[in-house]
Amino acid sequence: MNYLEQIIETKKSEVEKLDSLDNYKRKVKENTRTDIRKIEWTNNLDVIAEIKRKSPSKGELAQIVDPCALAKKYEQGGAALVSVLTDEEYFGAKTDDLANVRNSIKLPVLRKDFIVDERQIFQSYLMGADAILLIIDAIGNEKLAIFYKLAKSLGLEVLVEAHDSSQYKYANEIIGANLIGINTRDLKTFKEDTQAMKYILLNRNKDIVNVWESGISTISDAQVANEYGADALLIGQALVQSGNSIKFIKDIRHI
Repeated sequence: MNYLEQIIETKKSEVEKLDSLDNYKRKVKENTRTDIRKIEWTNNLDVIAEIKRKSPSKGELAQIVDPCALAKKYEQGGAALVSVLTDEEYFGAKTDDLANVRNSIKLPVLRKDFIVDERQIFQSYLMGADAILLIIDAIGNEKLAIFYKLAKSLGLEVLVEAHDSSQYKYANEIIGANLIGINTRDLKTFKEDTQAMKYILLNRNKDIVNVWESGISTISDAQVANEYGADALLIGQALVQSGNSIKFIKDIRHI
């Protein structure tokens, strides 16, 4: 199996251990949230800053003992959104990472995981996420439509991840997504291809927020993304390994 297939198979096994859908619906009704934070995008190149300990292809990236301290640096640097990976097996997440990070900052928090079941969306709501990631390669068009509508009905923002122009078009024109990430990394092989990204951005909908995902290691990379029309960058590895994440984000914000 390729990387994506392995992760999805594991995720489906994890989902089987979750509570029933009816119980999740009941819990949400009993715990209605009034604290969902909205993302404040700017006219500058925005940054979605990620808490990322490891990846399936590169192994350990950084020993993040205190994700809250790192999130505070992201906030100080001027990030628009903090992305928190919640997958333990492949990305090294800890159980309380998302809740702890959200309680330590004022920025909205994105739950980044491989969501393959409706219960995970209710779970995201209950764990305090303000936004979730939906990956088209992981769920397909039909589930995307269902999951997107559900998340929006709960008040959550949705970052839809596309990998090619047909997925981008479907997410925007059919689903109506106004926040779309284009991932330069092929989730099957974990290899990066910036050419596909550039093509999509050149033909992008300029009225939505277009996010460049993966492949940003330097300020020069960020400048290229900006030139091609990215509105925001999702950055994980480069930030956790930068040594000065505050400066890195500020430098990008001033491009």
